[in-house]
Amino acid sequence: MSNSNRIRLNVGGQRFETNRKTLCQFPHTLLGALFSEGSREIPQKDDNGDYFFDRNGDAFSVIIDFYRNGGKIFLPYMWHRFSPDVLAAELAYFRIPHKTDLLPKTPKPDERPLFAIAQDFPESKKYFSEIVKPCKTRAREMLDTYGNFIVKVTMIGLEAILSNIYQSTANVRPYYMHFVFTRTPEAPLSAITITTSPMNPGNVSILPKIPKADYASLDWRPLRSFLCLETDSEWLPEQERRQLVLNREEFNRALSSAVHGGKVLKDISAAEEAHHVTFDTITLFRLHLNVQPLVLTPSQ
Repeated sequence: MSNSNRIRLNVGGQRFETNRKTLCQFPHTLLGALFSEGSREIPQKDDNGDYFFDRNGDAFSVIIDFYRNGGKIFLPYMWHRFSPDVLAAELAYFRIPHKTDLLPKTPKPDERPLFAIAQDFPESKKYFSEIVKPCKTRAREMLDTYGNFIVKVTMIGLEAILSNIYQSTANVRPYYMHFVFTRTPEAPLSAITITTSPMNPGNVSILPKIPKADYASLDWRPLRSFLCLETDSEWLPEQERRQLVLNREEFNRALSSAVHGGKVLKDISAAEEAHHVTFDTITLFRLHLNVQPLVLTPSQ
């Protein structure tokens, strides 16, 4: 490329370098027209040999990228160096074509909603970043890690419950599915039992009906920690616990919605260790099931 094709621009004190071919691919824009062959309106150079434009240099970075990227306009991620109104003025001056709804409207200070102002407070942002967001992330991780297995186990358990009801004409009562673990440091899952008592896990396990590969690699301690509302914050531990309550409720609703539209799986909760400990096992959590919506009466 010859030096005669290179063009240096000084826009509001900021220097940019490009070439004539880049600008002239859009001849209807201001720069495309000024630097096209045969143009009689080429601006004068300053003492440094640059073409000077007394415009906003920060916003011009969007203008020059328009030429460099085949006519695409890339808006800034943050608007801290110039406002949408400033960019709109620069696009108009340099005759850059764009959609009328491309730019967000700049709210005037007195037009911002009060809640938007409040959410910008440093303490509000700190609370969101250090309490709210981590708790939401934790709930999502619990659902991603354990959700599918819990739903699968619930379906298998419901099949066993309904079969027992129809075969023995047992009364339809609330059922509880107990997740029982061996009392070792690794705490592997050793049984999943179904009883009508929230306190007694019973002895008959449905775990043999489930492929071991589905649960052998799962570490269940994070789920129990989440269900027990164990916190990590030294800053606002009680407020983190309250946020965890909200996210635990959302976690429960999400799981419930995956089983017969939320009518059957009522709750998943941590078990009270004092009532669920034997010599070699411990029940860490349980599911509360309501099978009534699934039971067919004789008339049905």
